[in-house]
Amino acid sequence: MKRIFTVICFALACTAIQAQVCTPDTTIKQTGMYPRNLPDGMVGVNYNETIQFRFPKDTTYSGFPVPIDSVQIYSVTQQPSGFTYECSSSDCKYKGGTNGCVVFNGSPSSAQKGNYYVKVTALVKVTFGGSSFWAPYQDSLSFHIVGKKGIFDQPG
Repeated sequence: MKRIFTVICFALACTAIQAQVCTPDTTIKQTGMYPRNLPDGMVGVNYNETIQFRFPKDTTYSGFPVPIDSVQIYSVTQQPSGFTYECSSSDCKYKGGTNGCVVFNGSPSSAQKGNYYVKVTALVKVTFGGSSFWAPYQDSLSFHIVGKKGIFDQPG
């Protein structure tokens, strides 16, 4: 019985370790997303970039401080077809004043060469005047998909 319990605990621990998409960079103290401009993607080369962020712990409304309870990323749009994102938290929800990260990846094709301004949309939960409500928030990141460069990629 002890052996079965040990095997189950080991399997669960391995699953938890593999489930970690990215590790939030807790050295980031300034609110925002990093990097602002993502590295170029190259046609035919898998793109895999980690975006780090820190959410503010509060904001102001009509001149009054308002605590941010949580922020939930609910969409990433205007990225090339086939590109996906995965948050460091399973529900993409973070407490105000905390750090998190998202892995953004895909396999660019030659038809996708160009400039992209990826839009990240989140809902911010705040408490004001004894009531909680959600407010939308949007930000964007830019990146480019370029063709391969090199002597072996030239027409022969």
